Amino acid sequence: MTLIAVVECKLTQLTYGLLAPGNIRTNLATTAITSEVASHASNLLMDIKPGYMLGGKPRQQAVGHVLGVFAGAIAELLTRGLDTLKYSARYAALVGAVLGIVPETFLP
Repeated sequence: MTLIAVVECKLTQLTYGLLAPGNIRTNLATTAITSEVASHASNLLMDIKPGYMLGGKPRQQAVGHVLGVFAGAIAELLTRGLDTLKYSARYAALVGAVLGIVPETFLP
């Protein structure tokens, strides 16, 4: 994890420590979310230079990452089955897919 990600996590912990004192779950959950976002952003940025050297554009690479997430989810569902997901998780996956695809389709 980079220094910036560590600072972001600590700022998130400080902020939610002040907003919800004594609530350890909220503090740790928001820090975990911040850490994951920083990790995925770092991963995406690490792929941009090699992709550029191979002639890919950043937008194409981001779309490739999104498609990779969907491919991994589909492979997981094919191996385990949709029935293993809770009912609310099925709808969360559907909403996430719509929110991920619709803006990409209509934005220039």
